[in-house]
Formats: sequence, structure tokens, C-alpha cells
Amino acid sequence: MSEHSSTETGTDVLVVGAGGTGLALAAGLARRGVRVRVVEKAPALSPVPKALGVQARTLEVLEDLGVVPRMVAEGLPMTAMHIRSERRPVADVDLSLIDSGYPYLLMLPQSAVERILADRLAEDGVAVEHGVELTGFTDTGAHVAAVLRHADGRTETVRAGWLAGADGAHSTVRHLLGIPFEGTALEENFATADIGLDWPLGFGDGFAFLDRGRPAAFFPLPEGRYRMVIAYPPGADPGGEVTRAEMQAQLDRLGVPGARVTDFGWSARFRVNQRLSARHSAGRVFLTGDAAHIHSPVGAQGMNTGIQDAVNLAWKLAAHITGGAPRDLLDTYHQERGAVARRLVAGTTRFTRLTLLHGTVTTMVRRAVAPRVLGRGPVQQRLTRAISQLDVAYPDSALNAGAAPSGGPAPGERAPYTGLFGPAAGPGCTLLVFTGYRGAADPEVRAGVGELTALAQARPGVAVEVAAPEGDDGLPGVRHDASLEAHRRFGLTAGGYALVRPDGYIAVVGALGDTAALRGHLDRWFPRAASAPTAGPRRQAG
Repeated sequence: MSEHSSTETGTDVLVVGAGGTGLALAAGLARRGVRVRVVEKAPALSPVPKALGVQARTLEVLEDLGVVPRMVAEGLPMTAMHIRSERRPVADVDLSLIDSGYPYLLMLPQSAVERILADRLAEDGVAVEHGVELTGFTDTGAHVAAVLRHADGRTETVRAGWLAGADGAHSTVRHLLGIPFEGTALEENFATADIGLDWPLGFGDGFAFLDRGRPAAFFPLPEGRYRMVIAYPPGADPGGEVTRAEMQAQLDRLGVPGARVTDFGWSARFRVNQRLSARHSAGRVFLTGDAAHIHSPVGAQGMNTGIQDAVNLAWKLAAHITGGAPRDLLDTYHQERGAVARRLVAGTTRFTRLTLLHGTVTTMVRRAVAPRVLGRGPVQQRLTRAISQLDVAYPDSALNAGAAPSGGPAPGERAPYTGLFGPAAGPGCTLLVFTGYRGAADPEVRAGVGELTALAQARPGVAVEVAAPEGDDGLPGVRHDASLEAHRRFGLTAGGYALVRPDGYIAVVGALGDTAALRGHLDRWFPRAASAPTAGPRRQAG
């Protein structure tokens, strides 16, 4: 066709960008029956490994897509990170303390994550359209008219209900919206390479050496290599191609006896930008992942945050498009994920600065104070929760209702891992009902369970699961919680309920017999007239 030829097509959601964020968003939408297209201007999925490391929280929110077993099979679980300062031990971070079904950081390159997500998307009949570029769009208020240019020069106008920009730090979508991308670039430069490494420290754990402003980090790769990252002070970066000799020279500086680079693979140089989009949405257009926020790679947070943006947006868009949820449900995407991005950029900036400091006083503090503080159990727990992103919460979300039970999570917090229920996230909401120590045989408890079950079943897409000290086949979705451990983790040993959102966060908490908060939430966000696909119960854990 000639370059002037054009066609007009339609879809519910047009996703621009086929990185991890765009693919996760599209897969979450297709999973819920939403018509979605994914366009990517690159000719194929990128083979470049780029980001490395899938956090426990990301694995949890991807469970419903069925991709986690594939990721775990290809990845390498890393359970410890050892930090040294000027050749002295500072901290050993025990990632096996992560309170999840995934007590580790899964070392899996971004390229593999994207391939697995693209394969999952194809299983729902959606193929990524490579070589297709967004050149412009108009938000009419009723839909988005997006103009696409294909590799053969053909243009196409897509009438989409919604447009999602997952097109990276140089986002065309963000640029066309005119949304500022404010922030700064660090003065330091970085070099990274995938290397074979012969050293006396073994293989499998991660290591960080804070060497007087020249830190280096090592992360194990599934194929038996290490990803090595060096930070250079201003003016010290040699420039040009990263070389094997450069990596070896840094190894020699660290003082690890006999350490040598045995082979040399992918490499790159980069600078760290810390930038935030002024907002995550405008009208019928959304920004996700690097299009909305970029930051230091310290802590392996970037790809994970983008995927969690996608999961948050996917269920809300689907609930509105196919389930009749009100449009202002979509406003909570910016409210929730914008706050997470602000916190993340601030946190990674502080931590990156800390690793790059090299003054005498700073070095003394790291050596003397850090080992005493970071070795404490409660500090390790907080640290591993932050690294794994299990501490991400939405305390100010408009979706929250009810009050936190004593000793249990509040609305807006992640539903605790119990091993009793199925995946941490599902296609629809799940009402978890806890009979309490009295059990389902108690008439009052049974009546409360029945009332909650009827409330949930009147709303399409809301599944019910019941935890009881003794199994009762007469109750829907019953789980045997003999020790009441799951009850305790939710703070509901006396009985109660928690409505868990599709992304695994608690929306409503209440006691048996007190359904006002739940009724109000369901009436507000999930009206009875909805016609969403009915969600089945969560798959049994394990």
C-alpha cells in the first residue's frame, strides 16, 4: 500500500509499548475479556537483558496470569545480599526472610520476562504489532483517536476507548500530552557487564562493595555468570565501550583474592535519571512504567514498579469496561501509583547517594554503625519488605473502607501471605471470610457467613473463600485453618472478613455481622447492574 493509504479500526484499549509494563497491562486486560491492541515501534522484542531481578511482590501480582512457574523455572532465586565497605563486612541481607511464597529475589533478565509475557498474551489471541509507531492522538472525551504509522508507510487511525503509554522514558504519549517529566540526573556514570567470574566467594549470592565512592555490585545470572555494575565519580568514567580490562581493574581494587574475569558478554554505560511525571493520567490516556517515572536501578525496583503499575491499571480498566464500574475508579490509578512513584524516587535517590558517599566520616559511620543496626532482626525484616516491595501500600486510597483489626493489616495494605488461599491476586475481587475460633458450626457465625456470601454472590466477579478451624463442605470455598494462623495474620481470630482486590490489596475489613462498610464499598464501586465475567475462586496455594 502507498504511504498515503489509511484505514480506521477500533479497540477497547490501545497499549503503546511492548516492554514488561505494556505486556503485563495487555495480558491483564486480555485475561479479563477486554479487547486490546499492543503496538511497538521496534521491529522485534529486545534481546538486550537490561533490568535484572523480579521481586516477590511482582511474582505475587502476576500469579493470576499463570506466568510465574515459567519465570521461576528460567530464573535463579537469590536469597542473600552481602554488603562490604572498604573491604569490611557491613551487612548480610537475608532475603529468605521475605514473608511470601517467593522468599527470594528472582534473578531473571528483563528480556526473558518480556518474552514470557508476550507468549502469555499470544495465548489469549493478542500478538504484539511490531514496527508500528504512534504519531499522534486526539482525546475526544468519548474515545481516543490514535494515528499509527506502520513499517510499510501505511497509516491507520484507531478509535480506542482508552490509550495507555508504556513507551519508556522518552515516551511519545507523555510528550503529546504535554505532561512535564521533572527531575535530575546524577553526576556519576555507571558501567555494567555480564561476566564470568572466578573468585573465592562462590556463586549464587549477591555482593555490593562500597569502595570509597567507587562502589561495585555483583548479581548472579541464571546461566552461571554475574551482572557486574560499577559507579564512577564525576570525571572518572573512561568512556567508550565497556571492556573486560576495565571490569578486571575494578575487581583488583576491591581486594578479593584471586578474583578474575573469565569471560565477557553484554555490556553498557548509563547515567541515572530521577524523574517523575506530573501525573499518571489525563482524560482517557494513562502513563505507566518508565513513561511515568524513572530512577536509580539500586534495589531492582524499576521493572517491578512498572509491572505493578500495569496490574493496578488493568483490573480497574477491565472493571469499568466490562464490569460497569464507575469511571472514577480509574482516578484511583494516579492516586495510588503516583504516590508509590514519588516514594520510590525519593527512596532510591537517598540510597544511591549513600552508596556513593566516600568521605572519611561517612566511611567510619558505615563501618561502625551499619553492622550493628542492619544485623538486627526487625531491621532485616523491614529491609527485606522494602526491597521485595511487600511494603507498598495505598493508605489514602479512595477504595479503602472499614478499620484495621487489632494486629491485622489495614485497608490499602497487601493481603498477608498465608499459604491457605490461592494466588495473591486474581481476575476479580475475593471476599475472604474467617469464621473465627468458634467455627462454622456456631449458628451466629454460620448466619454471618451466609449473609456475607449472599452479598458477594450478588456482585459479578466477586468470589468467596471461607477459612474455618474445621472444614465444612456445606460452606463455599472453605479452607481448613486448624491452627488459626491465617486468622491471626489477618487479625480476625474472633471472625470477620477482608475483601481483597484483584491486585492482592485489601479494600475492606470488617467483623462478622457488620456488613455496612462492605455494602457501601460494593454499591459504590461494583454496582449490581454490572455484567462482568464471574471470577472463580482463587487456585489453591501450592
